[in-house]
Amino acid sequence: MNKGVVKMDFSEEKILETALKVVKSNIAGAKVCKPVLASFAGRKGQKALTIEIRLDSVKLKYRVEIKAAVTKSDKMLLAMTNKETGLPVMLMTQYVNPEMAEELKQIGLEFIDSAGNMFINQPPVFVFIKGNKLKEPVRCAIKRAFKKAGLKLIFALLTTPGLENTTYREIAVAAGVSLGSIDYIMAELKEMGYLRRRVDNSLYLEQKDDLVRRWVMAYPEQLRPKLTLGTFRGPEKWWLHGRLPSQDTMWSGEVAAHKMTDYLHPETVTIYCRPQKLNGLLLSNRLSRDPVGNIEILEKFWNNDEKSASGELVHPLLVYADLIASGDPRNAEAAEKIYEQHILQLVR
Repeated sequence: MNKGVVKMDFSEEKILETALKVVKSNIAGAKVCKPVLASFAGRKGQKALTIEIRLDSVKLKYRVEIKAAVTKSDKMLLAMTNKETGLPVMLMTQYVNPEMAEELKQIGLEFIDSAGNMFINQPPVFVFIKGNKLKEPVRCAIKRAFKKAGLKLIFALLTTPGLENTTYREIAVAAGVSLGSIDYIMAELKEMGYLRRRVDNSLYLEQKDDLVRRWVMAYPEQLRPKLTLGTFRGPEKWWLHGRLPSQDTMWSGEVAAHKMTDYLHPETVTIYCRPQKLNGLLLSNRLSRDPVGNIEILEKFWNNDEKSASGELVHPLLVYADLIASGDPRNAEAAEKIYEQHILQLVR
């Protein structure tokens, strides 16, 4: 594998292959050039998969994003990416239902799915097809690296410089995963091109910008739902002077973004807490359980204690991921600020 190239898995290749066939069969005279890796004017000038669609004398060039299914957090993150790369993003996926098709059209995110639905809007070319049903879905196996244990491990690697060169036991403790899972996940990261070896035999993370993107996309589906300790309600604006009883209790999401940027007015409160510290947190802040409350408390899943200088905020990567996971457009600008101010230095 060439340096800087992230390998696609079989399901991604099938989605890409089908999408390209869909273009040719639904748009008379359309030609699609072979997808290539090319530099783009993104956050780091890294390489990304690009395609070119030709219609007579018109050439449409896109940065490709492949997703088995599209979630609200994917939609938000891709819409943000669409403004940054210098190339419009073309989402290729298995199926976009009519409601999602309208939402993607509204935010200007172009897409092609395996069922023949598509949105292309590059004047003078405009194509919008929705309502086609998917006949034969591709079975998309999720790699271990982007399941629960893998996401914990990737978070630890991204937020703890040099962790990849410690022992597997130290990595397991920092990530909060079993020792037995480390070898499999590290092997997958190497296979996908994210973990590479130097001439002196030491390891380093490659294409960290892309790894962050994939982690942020997978986190809301594969790890975050398993961390929920409950939803609660408290006194109005209690978070302004809220008491966090220990270093095992930290702000994230909108409250953390407000404290980091002084930009966002929080409507939802997100806290990470060890389960054994939950009762103390509830009592000291007069919080009560409420299934529709605006306070979400999740289990603190890491042990490396890489956090903000204040000690009360989770790592900026997790703040960013929680803002994206909300799918709330209100949070997009705050997420962009956090990326530019804190995460860019992480992926360099």
